Amino acid sequence: MTEPLQPYDGPAGSPLDGAPSGATTLVEPAVLTELGEGAPPQATRDLGLLNDIVVEVSIELGRLKLPLRDLLSVTPGAVFELDRAADAPVDILVNGRLVARGEVVVIDGELGVRVLDVLPTHGAGV
Repeated sequence: MTEPLQPYDGPAGSPLDGAPSGATTLVEPAVLTELGEGAPPQATRDLGLLNDIVVEVSIELGRLKLPLRDLLSVTPGAVFELDRAADAPVDILVNGRLVARGEVVVIDGELGVRVLDVLPTHGAGV
């Protein structure tokens, strides 16, 4: 049970300084609950809510910096030399963020990527 509210005149420098003489405000004592040993764990989160969220996954073979005049003169058959060796892993990005590395594979005539390494998350809030 909490104690009844008591009048409080405030210390020097409080918001009550400069208030009319006799001005008071009521202060309620704080009620703190002890956690004790082994506080109950947080309720398990239902991550099933995230199952239908669509994210953009892209695969980056390499990069190239090119002057605009060279880009404007590109014709069919032009070849771009990328900054990566042919046997180097490709980057796997989710919503523009690098999350893994993999290798290009061909499955029934279609291109695919085999995940080789999932990168650690650095302080992700998930």
